[in-house]
Amino acid sequence: MQEKKVGAAAKTKNPYGIESPSHFAGKVPMKELLGGVLKPMLGMGTWLLSQDKTEQVVYRAVKDFGYRMIDTAKMYQNEEQIGKALKRLFSEGVVKREEIFITSKLWLDGRGRVEQELKESLKRLQLDYLDSFIMHFMVPNVNKDTLAVERNSLQDVWRDMEKCFKQGLTRSIGVSNCSTVMLMDLLSFCEIKPCSNQIEIHPYLVQHDVHELHHELGIPLEAYSPLNPQQDPFPNEKVKDLVLMNDQVLKGLSQKYGKSVAQIVLNWHVKYMRHIVFPRMTQDSHMKENMEIFGFEMSEDDYKKVSCMNKNARFYDKVPVQEFAWIPITA
Repeated sequence: MQEKKVGAAAKTKNPYGIESPSHFAGKVPMKELLGGVLKPMLGMGTWLLSQDKTEQVVYRAVKDFGYRMIDTAKMYQNEEQIGKALKRLFSEGVVKREEIFITSKLWLDGRGRVEQELKESLKRLQLDYLDSFIMHFMVPNVNKDTLAVERNSLQDVWRDMEKCFKQGLTRSIGVSNCSTVMLMDLLSFCEIKPCSNQIEIHPYLVQHDVHELHHELGIPLEAYSPLNPQQDPFPNEKVKDLVLMNDQVLKGLSQKYGKSVAQIVLNWHVKYMRHIVFPRMTQDSHMKENMEIFGFEMSEDDYKKVSCMNKNARFYDKVPVQEFAWIPITA
């Protein structure tokens, strides 16, 4: 996989008194997904972004701060608001459709109607195609009361995903929360390999072995919640006292390099681990700060210090949703 940069535009000032958002966008490396599609290595996550804020936050992130990748999902219940923001951005000429990368995901209850689910996401987003359509979880729908398992096999679901790709409804298809065992099973029958795998990775859950396997397979890793949970509706009692942003190692590196703790962590993700990241953010200061992670390098020893912080601390052990059982995951 290759990483490329988008050419930077001339520097101008926007209403926030910062350099042109096009200039910021030009600093973000592009990572080649399996299959050749290029994806920005830094984008904007939208999980837990409230519906009343989503449209304006996404609009500002793209227009004023140069974000060119938005990650959403049917389950987040904010695709419609993102679609409104995109419509404004396109109609005002802020960005062209081909200049922004939009990811959405297939939820568990849609495994038997993949094409229809994708088309409904496109309608809500007011788009003709996605840049990536991802299986949100690899497990089937399970009735939490009876434990009855819905009979939609992974093979059938992935074939339907492949059909959507062949029809041009999405430029790539990928997986999320996919354990290594599930991934190897998928690779045993798929015609089109997953373009990437979105899993929980951060300095408290580095997953070195998983990282190495994906590197050997040529499947990029995308780190969701790269700063570990700042707001978790489903807290894991085992790790409730762990707060990455308060870690003394990170605070020391923050002081050494004159950067925030969040910038240290995101820099480690993108520059050292080569992860694609999309932290959720609502404040202008965070949008600007995250775009500035490419302007510095840490020493090899300091990057290794962050990698050695691993505690095998998994914050997203299960999928607690009203309609589904508690389903453990391992990646």
